[in-house]
Amino acid sequence: MRITTRAASATLATCIAIALSASSSDAALVLRANFDDGPGTTVTNLGSAGGTLDMRAVGGGLADLHTANGGGVSGQPGDYGYEAFGNPAATGVTADGRFDFGTFSDFTISGWYYQTASQAAELQIGERKLNPDTGSFTEGFQNFFRYRPELNAGNTRIELFGSGGSTVDADPGDLQLRIGGTAGNSFVSNANTYTATDEWVFYAVTYDGTSSGATANFYVGSKTSAPVLAGTSTVSQLGGFPAFDFGEQPVSLGNRPFIDNGGANRSLNATMDDARFYVGDVLDLAALDTVRLEAIGVPEPATGMLALGALLMSGIANRRSRSDA
Repeated sequence: MRITTRAASATLATCIAIALSASSSDAALVLRANFDDGPGTTVTNLGSAGGTLDMRAVGGGLADLHTANGGGVSGQPGDYGYEAFGNPAATGVTADGRFDFGTFSDFTISGWYYQTASQAAELQIGERKLNPDTGSFTEGFQNFFRYRPELNAGNTRIELFGSGGSTVDADPGDLQLRIGGTAGNSFVSNANTYTATDEWVFYAVTYDGTSSGATANFYVGSKTSAPVLAGTSTVSQLGGFPAFDFGEQPVSLGNRPFIDNGGANRSLNATMDDARFYVGDVLDLAALDTVRLEAIGVPEPATGMLALGALLMSGIANRRSRSDA
């Protein structure tokens, strides 16, 4: 059988499409901020919801908070990150905008962060400290992702943050997903999970709402290790939880939003990259690993093997074409 170069190329495209569809789900990527449009003060949403986020300095003014070129998780030229730095006074920068993600009951939040040892000494992920000026617990609760109706204090929202605790340095390194107000429903990861410093950490949380309650799964990974489960938290509620349908509302990364008059007082105090929000379904471990590999510039294993096979076929076709000439 004679295999032409054109046929081999078609096979390559088909193999890649099959691999991608095999790992897909009904989840829709509505928000993706990879910050690669730096330098500048605007972050383009690569998700289906479109739109942009604005980078803001302390005080709310626009500011370029991109890292240097190559400062993103892959370390490759053209890859930028977002310096979501703050300080133990719980103030800092943010990236915010307004988006409408439609109606959904399930979602996945994922991304990367890099916290140096010196930043962790100031305020570690999931740590809570006393404010030296007031003597109260006003430092901590570092926001990774926040989506809630504007000025809707105490009511439904989606917020992923460093959990903190009621005492100094209580259980650092854990994340909390909150879908209600201050006294609302919260889901918490295992303690001491997100504690690595001076390296990129992959984080993800999936939320699955059901007719009787909801379950959140937390995951952690790195540039060299696939995601692993970092805690499961379930909340039961008679009648279940209603679907989320906020309309166009503030979304922020790395802090509370200024545009919601939130004061941006929940600074992450770390560098962020490739922040994503999926709705309509949850991503499983295989899909999360594909997301992880994409950010660091490594092909997903199944796609890579199929593509390699197709390229080998292309090489055979080229050799046969030359021998038939």
